[in-house]
Amino acid sequence: MLKPSRPFVFGCLSGAVLTLVLVVVGTVGGTFLMKDWMVRYLSKGLKPPPITSGMKADYDWQVTGSDGQALNMAETKNKVVFLSFWQPDCPHCLAEIPALNQLFQMVQADGIVFAGVAFDDKEGPSIENLATVREHEGIQFPIYSLKGKRPEVYQTPSTPAAFVIAPNGDIVFKHIGAAKWDDERVISFLRVLAQKPPENN
Repeated sequence: MLKPSRPFVFGCLSGAVLTLVLVVVGTVGGTFLMKDWMVRYLSKGLKPPPITSGMKADYDWQVTGSDGQALNMAETKNKVVFLSFWQPDCPHCLAEIPALNQLFQMVQADGIVFAGVAFDDKEGPSIENLATVREHEGIQFPIYSLKGKRPEVYQTPSTPAAFVIAPNGDIVFKHIGAAKWDDERVISFLRVLAQKPPENN
């Protein structure tokens, strides 16, 4: 029986390795393409969020911005705060970024505090990772990293999750899931809230 020549064996091995590399590259590339497609698909199907009310805000915690500067939430007292909890690897969170960008541009002149807080219930996303995500996703509103768990009042079973806090500390709005935040009703709601004088309860 003839033994296969060395060039033949080497060629077979090279072909197998090349095929494996192509499969891995194709799988990784396909995953990223699928994620981008999913984000675009989810973004198109967003609906305006419902308006709800109920609890008191917790100001005893702080976050770190993508620029490395800390924000103590106590500094946001007596202001309208739009608080959004999200995760950088969450397609639903990424899908609503364009609408959040538009909302931020529409109401920032009204003195409303915007805070997009990224978290993972452990160490929190690194500042470097947060800056990379900001650039890649084109985020225009302030984003922060939270180390550890969210305050109890902001705990939700999933992300994204948004809260609107009135100047008197009332949580006048809570919504879980992605939404079309640039809807005119949301803009009007925030502007009216910002114009009301604070009521100390």
